[in-house]
Amino acid sequence: MTRPQPSEAEDCSGRQVAVQVPTGRHWVTTGDVLEPSGTFGASRGRIEHMEELDEARYISLTTFKMDGSPVATPVWITGAEGSYAFTTGGNSWKARRMRRNPSVEVQVCGMRGRVLPDATRYVGTGQLDSSPAAVASAERALAAKYGWQFHATKFVERVMWRFGRGEGQQAVAVHLSLRAS
Repeated sequence: MTRPQPSEAEDCSGRQVAVQVPTGRHWVTTGDVLEPSGTFGASRGRIEHMEELDEARYISLTTFKMDGSPVATPVWITGAEGSYAFTTGGNSWKARRMRRNPSVEVQVCGMRGRVLPDATRYVGTGQLDSSPAAVASAERALAAKYGWQFHATKFVERVMWRFGRGEGQQAVAVHLSLRAS
């Protein structure tokens, strides 16, 4: 996905600057690029590189068993610039594996978990948070990104639970801190 073309704006000194607004983050251009981190141009490559994850609909989350063998699972994700979140059941296998070993690997994938051929591999850690505020915050962000799909999934979960199909697990928010490997 390409960035939108900069639009003209005036800064407080009356100089013309270009303002770009991709996926809700702002860049101000005055010859150099002022990154969200506040540095000029130094972190530009890292931030552009992370845009792949920022715009991804699905990621392949790899967690590790006790014996070290990897297990990949496709999940929805929300977040930006190396800090991402999603929700899952507190007793799900991925949550259990992250409790034992917080190391994770992530790649952009399709809906069924097939990793895209040119996808960058990201490594980092996953932290589980079962507080209602953390779960609600992650679910709001997921609902904003996935819209009707998120709401339909939540509806199906409620119906299944009501008719005794499936476990009624307490949701946990999973916060991922990632960097390109």
